[in-house]
Parts: sequence; C-alpha cells; structure tokens
Amino acid sequence: MRGAAWIVIIIPGLSAMALAWAEAPASTDFKVAIAIFGAGPKPLNTAEFLVHGDRIYYSDAKSHEILLLDFAERRCELLDLKRHVQARIPFEKLDEYLEALRERMLAEANTLEKEGGKANEVAARMSRNLVEPQLATCFDPKTSRLRMTNPSAEVDATGAAEPDPRRRLVAEVLSTLAKLEAYREPRAVPPFIRLDAITALGERKLRPTELSILFRLAGPPRRARWTYRLVPGLTDRDHIAIARIDRFRREAELLFYADYEHR
Repeated sequence: MRGAAWIVIIIPGLSAMALAWAEAPASTDFKVAIAIFGAGPKPLNTAEFLVHGDRIYYSDAKSHEILLLDFAERRCELLDLKRHVQARIPFEKLDEYLEALRERMLAEANTLEKEGGKANEVAARMSRNLVEPQLATCFDPKTSRLRMTNPSAEVDATGAAEPDPRRRLVAEVLSTLAKLEAYREPRAVPPFIRLDAITALGERKLRPTELSILFRLAGPPRRARWTYRLVPGLTDRDHIAIARIDRFRREAELLFYADYEHR
C-alpha cells in the first residue's frame, strides 16, 4: 500500500458479519494499535483501527491511502488521499484470487513432482505447505496460546478472552485485511497460514493480541509478527480524522482498479 492510511470498514448491511455486528450489544468506542515486525525487536510499521459506532477505521503510518471495507455492498473501496482517486474491489474478487492462487501453486507443485529431482521435490513440498497448510494445532486454554506447525512454518498466536461479540469480530477484520494485502501484493508469501491462525483464535472466542509466523522456505528462516493492543476510547484527533474521510470519499474520482494502481 502507498504512504498515512485510513481503512474504513462499514458494517451496516445484511451479510453474516454485518448482522453479527449489528446484533452485538453496544460497546464503548475503542481502538486497536497494531505493530508489525520482522525478525528484529523494532517494528517495521505501525497502524491502528478505530471502532466508532458501526464503522471501523484503519490507519497505516506508511500509507497515504484510505480503504473502506463495505460489508453491506461486499466490496473494498480504496481512496488515495494524495492523488484524490478511488477504486473498488468486490469481496468476491479477493476469494476468487485466493482460490486461483491456491490452484496455480498446486499445479506448479504437481509439475515439479513429475519432473523429479530432490530440489523439485523440496520446492513442491514447500508450495503445498503454504497453500494447503494442514497445520498441527496445540492450544493451551490457561494462557490462550495457540501453536500451529507444519514443515514450512511455525505459528505462535495469543488472544484475549473476549465477552464482547463486537470485539471478537476483530478476527474477521484482520482476515479481510490479510486477503486484501495478498490480492494487492501477489509476490508476497501466500496468506493461508496467517488466515488459518486468525480463524483458529476467532473460533475460540479470542480477540487476537499477537501473531508470529516463522517461515522455513528457501534461504534462511523468515519471521513475521503482529501485535494487537486494545485501547479504550477515541481522541479528538480520531474524530477529526473520521470526519475527513467522508469528505475525501465524496470528492475522489472513481477509477477502475487497474488504473488506480498504475495511473
């Protein structure tokens, strides 16, 4: 994504997620502060999303883009603050892309296996481990710690027991963001392991607090880590940013997604 971003997730509609959000008891506004790490102790990027009424606003410190995820219309809306343009991506496109990615990588793995040779076998196995993870799972209910492993990845994730159904839907939001990131960055590591981990926390009624994945692929191991810290309440600055978003959305020129990315 491009340079501070605000992502708006609008959830007033009739989708399953929208209904769950609407039926949940009213809660005080809150935000989730996100830190994104590589292997080192210092974050590579920071972000946050704000929950205000029936909307969620996400800001990325390194982007000048607004993203709206509209669960009523089942689409993503991208708004570039610098270029004053916007584009839309249906949720269906994200799911279609991920399924096509899975099928393509499995087909490539089949081809490598047919060609034979140790290097091809190793590459094929890694591809399968990424797109059909089949993760062995161990969960400690006392610490709310989840560990998931396969030969190519090790996942450590923790969550907070969350009685508030709205806050538990944070897992759904994080999954949607991971799908969109994969759609827009096709050369990145496929998101299936990350999605499985987030889903596993959500199924246990946990709000994600930390997710760490160690990938054992070609070359040295690579780690990706995210922390999610709940912060109650919104500041005046947050409310000002929310007000700005609607104004930008009304004014921005609508483009096809391909034109938006390459214009």
